[in-house]
Amino acid sequence: MAAPPPAAAAPPPAMSALPTFASSHPYPSLPTTKPLTPNSRLNFAHAGVAASPNAVPHRAVSNDRLRGLVRRGDLEEALRLVESMSGLEPSAAPGPCAALIKKLCASGRTAEARRVLAACEPDVMAYNAMVAGYCVTGQLDAARRLVADMPMEPDSYTYNTLIRGLCGRGRTGNALVVLDDMLRRGCVPDVVTYTILLEATCKRSGYKQAMKLLDEMRAKGCAPDIITYNVVVNGICQEGRVDDAIEFLKSLPSHGCEPNTVSYNIVLKGLCTAERWEDAEKLMAEMSQKGYPPNVVTFNMLISFLCRRGLVEPAMEVLDQIPKYGCTPNSLSYNPILHAFCKQKKMDRAMAFVELMVSRGCYPDIVSYNTLLTALCRGGEVDAAVELLHQLKDKGCTPVLISYNTVIDGLTKAGKTKEALELLNEMVTKGLQPDIITYSTISSGLCREDRIEEAIRAFCKVQDMGIRPNTVLYNAILLGLCKRRETHNAIDLFIYMISNGCMPNESTYTILIEGLTYEGLVKEARELLGICFCASSSAGRVLHYT
Repeated sequence: MAAPPPAAAAPPPAMSALPTFASSHPYPSLPTTKPLTPNSRLNFAHAGVAASPNAVPHRAVSNDRLRGLVRRGDLEEALRLVESMSGLEPSAAPGPCAALIKKLCASGRTAEARRVLAACEPDVMAYNAMVAGYCVTGQLDAARRLVADMPMEPDSYTYNTLIRGLCGRGRTGNALVVLDDMLRRGCVPDVVTYTILLEATCKRSGYKQAMKLLDEMRAKGCAPDIITYNVVVNGICQEGRVDDAIEFLKSLPSHGCEPNTVSYNIVLKGLCTAERWEDAEKLMAEMSQKGYPPNVVTFNMLISFLCRRGLVEPAMEVLDQIPKYGCTPNSLSYNPILHAFCKQKKMDRAMAFVELMVSRGCYPDIVSYNTLLTALCRGGEVDAAVELLHQLKDKGCTPVLISYNTVIDGLTKAGKTKEALELLNEMVTKGLQPDIITYSTISSGLCREDRIEEAIRAFCKVQDMGIRPNTVLYNAILLGLCKRRETHNAIDLFIYMISNGCMPNESTYTILIEGLTYEGLVKEARELLGICFCASSSAGRVLHYT
């Protein structure tokens, strides 16, 4: 009797996150796109047999149950309960219904939320929840219609929600129309209403137009508060008119409002943006003299601006000044300086700076360590990066996805794809879900080593996860195929790429054109170049090839 065939070797642990394929084709088959199955939705008109009054619990009991269902996130059962109470006297209470409406809208189920609104006892609280839901999902016209048709008078919260939603989408003109409607219906705008409109007006029409609205606000008897004035100060600074902002700040006491530290921080940011360091120093001195001493946010902002300009030594001097003002530096104080050292490739100073942080009682956070990991990998010190990654837990910091992605990228670029795969397996074991960046990086590394089959398995794994492959991932495999002189397979993948809604970029066309040319397919390369030129011209770009 013939001996049974030997068992297939188990895949290496590093590739356990990738699928295997049984196919005679040299490459794994690319999967076809599967239609998404829509989530089941409750049809209120056909929710079940009509409930009789005897089948419905007492209203208080039903509302308590409704609150519990919403709190647990059992929205389907909550919907059924509201439906069972519809048409009865009294119907579902507005409080729990408002909570249900919020949860449904957060899930994008505004149509069902609207049905809940129709089924519950009319109340401004429930309507406000529905207006907020429409605004969050971008259905601003529906929100406006709902406010116009409310069976009771909207309150200032209703209007503020709608105005904030319109302003957030750049529809300041519509928001001002809503303000007029608010006044017409006898609802007095409050300081929140005007503050929202002032911020939007500064962004859309400039601070001078906002000043007119500010005058109108005062004329209607609504006193601006310091938050309102800070919005205007910020708008002035955003236009680069820092001197005007300083003058405006000085005028605030005459309007019965004293500036605060936030006010000065906004102007200080404007001065730093303009690189007016001496004026910034004077303003900080003025802050202390007037009883609004700089806080840690003030110093962190100044340090950040200095480091962006490469002025690390002055930033260090600012850092040393923080305790003298009664403030305690935090990681946001240290991280810009650490990043600057790393950017300047001064790794010895960066490591010494981390030790300084710890000696001063400020322990590096994950941002600090990710900065170091990035710098080590870019400097080719990937082994040191791997060692640091594995030390993070002992240092009181848990690595996150970006930590692993950074080191995996460094390993693949250093030609250490085996170690990168081991790290991939490690992160999965620790409960971290790889993302499109992880798999794109792995695929690029595999293709550099001519391991196209494994790269395509990674590609398929991405699709199995429900993630749409991006241009980086496609380009990595296209480049690997072209290097193998298998441009026909690359063209097939290119067609699959476009059919699945991933638009090629300049690198995509360059890879394919060079691949076709390398195989002597000059006519096909010229045709593709023509397509590339047309596509780039329509996007307003012109490509140059040598």
